Amino acid sequence: MKNWRGIFVRLGLSSLFFLSLLEVFLRFSASYLSSELCNELTRSYTIERGGIYFIDLDYSRTQFMRPNSKDQVVFNGYRWLNETDERGLRNPPGAAHEIMVLGDSFLYGHGVNESDTAIARLRQKYQWKVYNAARQGDCLSQEYTIFRLYFDELKPKHLILTCCGNDLLDLERRTPAEQADPPELKPDYVTNVRYNMQDPNRMRPVGNLLTTSYSYRLFRWLGYRLQGRRPDPPALEESLRQTQRQREQHYFELLFSDMLARCQSAGCSLQVVFVTVAPVPNGWRAEQSAVKEFLKELCAANHVPFYDTEPMAQDHPEYSLPGDGHLSPAGNAALADFMARELPEHW
Repeated sequence: MKNWRGIFVRLGLSSLFFLSLLEVFLRFSASYLSSELCNELTRSYTIERGGIYFIDLDYSRTQFMRPNSKDQVVFNGYRWLNETDERGLRNPPGAAHEIMVLGDSFLYGHGVNESDTAIARLRQKYQWKVYNAARQGDCLSQEYTIFRLYFDELKPKHLILTCCGNDLLDLERRTPAEQADPPELKPDYVTNVRYNMQDPNRMRPVGNLLTTSYSYRLFRWLGYRLQGRRPDPPALEESLRQTQRQREQHYFELLFSDMLARCQSAGCSLQVVFVTVAPVPNGWRAEQSAVKEFLKELCAANHVPFYDTEPMAQDHPEYSLPGDGHLSPAGNAALADFMARELPEHW
């Protein structure tokens, strides 16, 4: 019996030693592994421990970055520092806000440190007093939420709304009924979102020491792989996609019109910049073209300046992060130069 007990103790200690070595190895090597495994290990864009978000599921269905936080983010093999201000947005302390930028991961600065973002270059090279309200994964419903939360407080003179080819599809997180009658336009919407944002229970990361460990996440990922990949959902027939897109466009127009009216009432200009990189994947080109044409027509109908960055990105593959598709430091610099050259003409 004593021999068996000794064997179990030695096996337990050996397993603990092995798992400790594995944990250290995974934490130091995550960014060098495949993109899929790297993202599963780090889980930076989640509400789990080690992730940068907490979420309001009740009203806005929006993820928020924790205020005054400093986190290392790893995604697709790229590593950068995500540092937020008192509003949970990616700005240095005391950032000026004469210009406010809304957008998604392209303007947030996915994959690069803050000093290499387009917003930082606009501050440093062109002395723009610009505030970055862009966040990874945002589309107009979340951008409108950020706009309503902080526009009256910041009182910018110019608002820049940046859009991308997935901005309509991302609106599918709302039901058809919500798209027809947006919760964002209800009188108590902002009050309820602010209340939820201040709830300490919502800010608390999900998970525990076990689920935070990279070793656990590795074995969980291996389990998923052994089960086989889930097949991608079949593409919608064009007629069904057209019906879906009409709902999305109606929803977008409602939020956009309210945003424009609030800007005009405050004496603030509104401009729209469509951000793209080259080359555009063939399977994505039709959707991107449809979104771009819709935005161009919407802006023309409302006398809002519209800018397309695709000509800027053509023949410049170095503007994209290899294996990721977001803007590289060179791409961020080119986008900042484009904005500084084109946008002030309408101010």
